[in-house]
Amino acid sequence: MNEGRVATAALGAGFVAAAVTGRAELFVRPWFVPVLLAAGAVMLIAAWRAPRLSIRSAAILALPLAAGLFLSPGLAGRITAASNTAGEIPSRLGDTHNPLLGSGGGQVTLLDILLAEQQVGAVYLSGRGVTVDGVVQSGDRISRLVMVCCAADARPVTLDVVGRLPATGTWVQVRGRLAVRGVRLFLRAADARAIPTPSSPFL
Repeated sequence: MNEGRVATAALGAGFVAAAVTGRAELFVRPWFVPVLLAAGAVMLIAAWRAPRLSIRSAAILALPLAAGLFLSPGLAGRITAASNTAGEIPSRLGDTHNPLLGSGGGQVTLLDILLAEQQVGAVYLSGRGVTVDGVVQSGDRISRLVMVCCAADARPVTLDVVGRLPATGTWVQVRGRLAVRGVRLFLRAADARAIPTPSSPFL
C-alpha cells in the first residue's frame, strides 16, 4: 500500500469535507474557505502521484484531519491564550463595516467594540446601546477569540462588564450600554442570558 497516496487523499478529502460542512470556520476565516476547498480538490487529484512515505510521515500528515474531525465548537471557543487582551489588531480581509463607527449600536461583536475604540476613542462610544455575545471569564469579563487569518493566530478580545453574569465558562448574550472607566470602555449590563455555543465561536 502506498501510504503517501492514502494520506494525501485523506487530507484532501478532509479539506473538502470541512469546507462543505462548515467545520472549516473552526480553523480559518470565512473568506479562506474557498481556498481550502480548492486545495483539497487539488490534493485529491494529485494523490495518485504522491510518493511513498513511511507510516510515521503519513500519520503526521493525517494530524490536521484528526483535528478537523474531533475538535468541537465548544472546545474551540474555550481555547485560551497567554495574553488577556488582543492589543492592536490590524484591518482584516473580508471584514464588513463596523456599526459603531457611525452613530449606530445594536448587535455588535467584541471585535467591533475593540476596533472602534482604537479608531475613535472610548469617550466617543460612551452611551451606545449594544448587544454582544461572549464567554464569561473570571473578573466580570466576557471574551471571544479573534482570528486575524486562522486559528493558529487567534487571540482573545475581552470587555469588562458591570452587572450580573452567569458562571465562568458560559456563553452569554449581554445587552446594555457602553461606558468609560479611565480610558477604557466597559459594558453596563441591563440583561445577560446564557446562550448555546455558537457553531463558529471565533470572530
